[in-house]
Amino acid sequence: MTPYEFWQKAATWGSYRHSGDLGACLFGFDERGEVRDEEHRTACVLYLDVSCRQSAKANDAQQDALVSPAEKEIDALIAYVKTAPRARRK
Repeated sequence: MTPYEFWQKAATWGSYRHSGDLGACLFGFDERGEVRDEEHRTACVLYLDVSCRQSAKANDAQQDALVSPAEKEIDALIAYVKTAPRARRK
């Protein structure tokens, strides 16, 4: 996944569940796909792995999905965030 692809996909998962939730961490990216710091990285991974995954599973259960495209996308986003470069301080 390129930084630009990450940026586009991450924005769709920010505040995925409801307004004002912890998904705001995913709006901290731009087309460079850089995390601000390690706290930002941790917040993004936690939000994707817990909140987004729970929502995806609930949605899949309602649709009787055997293979979840949402789960695969979440996995790809987490993999990107774990290795994303850190923004350089100005």
